[in-house]
Amino acid sequence: GNMSSRLFREVREKRSLAYEIRAESRQYHDTGAFVVSAGVAPGKTKEALSVILTELKRVKEKNVKENELKRTKEFLLGQLLLGLEDSSSYMLWLGSQQMTEGKIKTLEEIKSRINRVSREDIRRIATTLFQKNNLNLALIGPLKNKEEISSLLKI
Repeated sequence: GNMSSRLFREVREKRSLAYEIRAESRQYHDTGAFVVSAGVAPGKTKEALSVILTELKRVKEKNVKENELKRTKEFLLGQLLLGLEDSSSYMLWLGSQQMTEGKIKTLEEIKSRINRVSREDIRRIATTLFQKNNLNLALIGPLKNKEEISSLLKI
């Protein structure tokens, strides 16, 4: 979700394939989702999708670097703290925890859990999540060759 992320650097900065790109996780009561979204010109869809999937595959195959994990944790915690500065956002955060987990964790508990995440944890979760049978794709815009895009959906 930031300008130093792998996806941002590779897809936007290095290859100019998207103006906007982000990855986020979404938690629900009984399930969740890891979502990558990007604003891509129709002529660049195939290449952008290929680069995105390659980056996800890299996380499965090789541990992230320690400094990358540290930056990510700092970003997450910083975003969380900034988001909780306004009282309505704080109340939504509390309500979301209650609805999805049935209890409310303290900020210290969440910080502790984030800080305990290891490079091996990231790789293990990536290996579980990033599998061909788990992939879903939604495209908005013109698509001339559906089979060409479908053939890319392997990881």
